[in-house]
Amino acid sequence: FPSRYEGFGMPLMEAQALGLPVVAARASCLPEVAGEEGSLFHDPEDAVDLARQMLRISDEEATREALCRAGLKNLERFAPGSHVAGLVGVYDNLLSSDS
Repeated sequence: FPSRYEGFGMPLMEAQALGLPVVAARASCLPEVAGEEGSLFHDPEDAVDLARQMLRISDEEATREALCRAGLKNLERFAPGSHVAGLVGVYDNLLSSDS
């Protein structure tokens, strides 16, 4: 994903949800959203680096499969239930500290 800037990085998550390997620019929110293990990263100013990472996915079956598995696991961080539980914990802490 050669984008240099994303507000959140939904295209990365969509690719991971489909079980696809991801190559993303090391820029903006992309490394955080894709997860360090869920993507290969390239220098956004270096087209040769992008091509190198794309070739790795094409040529290295083990790397490709590992990225697909890691991408699916990465999405667990964004599951609605995990966010709801975190917010409930924050509110519980706030309410209990006022007592």
